[in-house]
Amino acid sequence: MNQANQTAHPIDLHVGRLVRRRRNELGLNQQRLAEALSVTFQQVQKYELGCNRISASKLFEISKFLQTPIAFFFDGIGSSHEVSADFEAGVLSLSSEPTESEKMELALAFTKIKSPKVRRNLLELIKSFAKD
Repeated sequence: MNQANQTAHPIDLHVGRLVRRRRNELGLNQQRLAEALSVTFQQVQKYELGCNRISASKLFEISKFLQTPIAFFFDGIGSSHEVSADFEAGVLSLSSEPTESEKMELALAFTKIKSPKVRRNLLELIKSFAKD
């Protein structure tokens, strides 16, 4: 963990990581996101590292530009106490219900599979796991 992350709030770290992940999923660089938000790419870096908190209005702009609900950035976290404990332990607790971000990840990965046969086989495999 770098020095900046030592003082960052765990939720700011979590939100920043999900902003970076979603930006990368869409194939966007920090400069492109910065331009859309009317900030510098350095500011986007600070958001993604959790060094600077993202205001509610800026998070709203980010969610619109990255075409994802605001709730996506808070998936997998509970109370502030739980989040702090999870980050200190280096893990986020896993829920039995899939988070919105997990659903989006799965859908995005699935759409990138070119072969209809592979998609069909994967769908059948997932259905077989879902029966358990």
